[in-house]
Amino acid sequence: MTQTADQWIETPSFTRRSGPVLRTSDGIAAHRRRAIQRDAKRTERKAMSVVYRTTAVSTGNGRNGRSRTTDGVLDLTLTTPKPGAGPGDPTNPEQLFAAGYSACFHSAVKTLAKGAGIDVTDSSISVQVGLVKSDSGFSLQAAITGDLPGVDRDIAADLLARAHQRCPYSKAIAGNVDVTLTVGRHSTDPTAKETT
Repeated sequence: MTQTADQWIETPSFTRRSGPVLRTSDGIAAHRRRAIQRDAKRTERKAMSVVYRTTAVSTGNGRNGRSRTTDGVLDLTLTTPKPGAGPGDPTNPEQLFAAGYSACFHSAVKTLAKGAGIDVTDSSISVQVGLVKSDSGFSLQAAITGDLPGVDRDIAADLLARAHQRCPYSKAIAGNVDVTLTVGRHSTDPTAKETT
């Protein structure tokens, strides 16, 4: 119920008390000012500077059209995913997402490994992206495999888990895409016995 400035206004409770709270319009204005100040402080803490920004434009028939970046670096013909596609065939959005995700995730692994003094020179990250259909429509799933030759499997698993928390792609899809992490076959098993 909204009334003039000097009348009572019924608003939802802003405290843990149950039921409505009666406030004057001056009280509401003060509450709003405090909320704006609180939000501004949160924004200050979360303020981030843009390191890189790019724009891609899709034309034609969506998945069966073209996609290009406005700087002209990327200009591709797209197609819907087709089983048996190979070299020379147009790419699809899932392949582009997998390529970007694997590169980003690999950078996160390498940065974390460098900070921990772990050599991952010959490492590779594979990201398999699946387009899945359910009753509610299409969605994505991702399976990430990290091959970290010479790195203990437990340490490799920890690096992958921490990279998943750090990678901007992982952050962007958190809660929306099912992601599995797997340590590849080239990592070492600390319980394996050396044979001579």
